Amino acid sequence: MSNFFSSDVFIESAGAAFYPRKTCRAEFVSVAGRQFKVLTVDGKPQTDLPFADFYEALASGAPHSRRLRHVGAYCHRSMGVDEWTQRSASKEVPSPWIDWRRFSAWEQFVEYARERSSRPFRRAQSKRNKLAKHLGGDVRFEFEVNDAELIERCFEWKSAQYLRTNLVDMFASEKVKNLFRGLHARNALTISAVFVGNQPVAVHLGTLWEGRFYYWVPVYDSELGEFSPGSLLLEGMLEASYGRGHREFDFLIGGEQYKLGYATDVRLIGELGAPPLGHLSWRRVRRPLMAVVRRNARFYATLQRLKRKVTEVCLAWSRA
Repeated sequence: MSNFFSSDVFIESAGAAFYPRKTCRAEFVSVAGRQFKVLTVDGKPQTDLPFADFYEALASGAPHSRRLRHVGAYCHRSMGVDEWTQRSASKEVPSPWIDWRRFSAWEQFVEYARERSSRPFRRAQSKRNKLAKHLGGDVRFEFEVNDAELIERCFEWKSAQYLRTNLVDMFASEKVKNLFRGLHARNALTISAVFVGNQPVAVHLGTLWEGRFYYWVPVYDSELGEFSPGSLLLEGMLEASYGRGHREFDFLIGGEQYKLGYATDVRLIGELGAPPLGHLSWRRVRRPLMAVVRRNARFYATLQRLKRKVTEVCLAWSRA
């Protein structure tokens, strides 16, 4: 079954955001016998769009689909989270998710998460009380907030987080911002938030598609990090997702321990098909080259900063 990144609403929003002056449409393609729906720009398929984590094959075949040689991020299969954590090194990256159908009551899931990790759902009330006392207001969570200003606040906080952690600032690009603005205009973006009084302290931009809630862009006010507003936001969304009868909660790509602590299953994401020759050649030389570079910590840090700046410039000026 295909996911949100093959939906018409995502494809239309991505086309309008990244290629506003070009001809964009959704088209069916096939790679290694599996079929997908992707964005095409002036007839050229685009399978590496920002914030499109991975593709899943269509459940049924589409007629007259164009053949492609390669997709970089494809869901090969899914397995239980415990099986994943016991695996040795793999070329595939994990995408954890929760299958809500496994739990007949919310309390059953809470117990499951507490047995797996020492963090989930512990001291939540204590955190709320300390946060309320610090800011002088009541703490509340809202799963759906129709407030475009919170989107802009999310961009601001997320950019600061990327820079603080020495990562590429994806929201340095106005086109990336326009993707989420466009999804909101199409009623395809779920804005969730934790407030103290009327002050937002944590925000999440996600989406619900065919019973699957996507944990996409979470962020919190870094000045309040000691009060764990991010965990209050996540656990509020988990309870709301379960209570609304969603089929699953998808953490998307990333093997962070906090995701694995809640997850029941893991999707394995990797390449599909034959990558371009240049990609293969670079892969062969990259590992020994990086082994040499990493021996010089200062040089490696400089290269990382340069890579981040170059990527940010490319995000800001590409796809014109």
